[in-house]
Order: sequence, then C-alpha cells, then structure tokens
Amino acid sequence: MKKAFLKIVAIFIIGFSGGLLANYYNYSQLKGQIDNLITEKNLLSQKMCSDEKNFSSGEKEDSLKELVGRVEKSVVGIRTETRNKKVILGSGFVITSDGLIITLADIVPPGEKFVFWINGKEVNYQVLKRDLKNNLALIRIKDDSGFLTTPFVNPEDLLTGEKIFVLGLILFNKDKAVKIVNTGIIRSLELDEDITTNIKEDVYLKGGPVFDFKGKFIGLAEINKEGELKIIPPQVIHQFIGF
Repeated sequence: MKKAFLKIVAIFIIGFSGGLLANYYNYSQLKGQIDNLITEKNLLSQKMCSDEKNFSSGEKEDSLKELVGRVEKSVVGIRTETRNKKVILGSGFVITSDGLIITLADIVPPGEKFVFWINGKEVNYQVLKRDLKNNLALIRIKDDSGFLTTPFVNPEDLLTGEKIFVLGLILFNKDKAVKIVNTGIIRSLELDEDITTNIKEDVYLKGGPVFDFKGKFIGLAEINKEGELKIIPPQVIHQFIGF
C-alpha cells in the first residue's frame, strides 16, 4: 500500500514538473514571439519616421512655391521692340525699395522702346547707365516707390552643388506677364567672372534673378547659344551699381 502511494505521488510530481516545464517552454516561446513583434514594430516605426523625414525634406515643390511667392514681387518683366521690328523679352531685379532695377544691357539696347512691368502694371522708367563689358544696365522706376526686394547673398556662403532657382516675368503680350521658373545647382564658382550652373533654358529667362533656397539674390541669368545658364555674380553687380 505504501509503495503504491509513493508511486502515485511520484507520478503526480513528474506530471506536475512536466507541466511546469511545458508551461515554461510555452512561455519562453511566446515571450520570444512577443519580443520579435516588438522589434519588428520598432524597426517599422523607425523606417516610417525615416521615410516621413525624407518625404518632408524632399517636397521641393512646396518649398519652391513658398520661395517664389516671397521673391516674385522683386522681379521685373521687360519687353523691347526694336526699330527693326524685333522683340526682345527678358527680366530684371528690383535692388532697392525706391525703384532701382538691375537687368542685362542687351535686353535694353540704346535707342529702342521698352516696356517695364512690375506688380501687375506697366511703369515709367529712366535708364541710368549701361556696362556693355559686363552686360549690365541700371534702371530707375520714376512713378512709384515702396517696392519689395530681397537681400543679396553673401558671396562667401555660396557653394558648388548648392540648389538654386531662376525666376522670370515674361511679357509675351504688352498687357500680360507670365512667370517662368527653373531650378538647378551651382556647377562652378568664379565669383569675379561667372557662376556656371547645370540649368538648360531658352532665351526667355535672360536677365532673370537667380536665388538660393533661402530666397537670397545671387545674380542675373545669362543664356548662351547652347542654352546654358550662367550667373553674373554679386560682386560684379555691386561694383556696377556702386554699393
């Protein structure tokens, strides 16, 4: 009887121990699965945050729209009709709030008729001087003031590979202006001569102001015969205007 009782107790202990081991095994397996799920969730969360960050920083269109909205009122549309019935279209940039404008000399050749368009209307003007060597012209708006402008970039802050955009106001018709924008990077820097870019463009953006992605004015766009956009740098413009 005693042996039978001990046998029953032994079976009970073995069964109970086995149950504990099974439960422990199941618990360990379940814990491992939970840990794996937590790890996967964390990795997924990190990836989503990374993707969201990359998407936000990559929304160039929205940031460009904001920048264009900030600087567009400092852009001047220019239409020249020559005595030979040739039409020259280009742009300029307001450099002072009292109406000083910088543009390319070959957009406003001597003796021709010009239309200057700013803030949705045609304005009266006076050509102050031209620099044919550097292809620059200084204009004053005669009948208005309180123009909006944007600061010049510090030339020392410019970097090769920096993102830039050029904005033009094109007078295809005498009473209507169309905004044109193009983007690219600075390809090389020669601050006393030209700043080259990777932008390809037609002649319509001649004289268009070029800005960095902080909205600061870098210089005026020149377009060569190959459609390559170069920038007349800020030092040359400062020397020409005298400040």
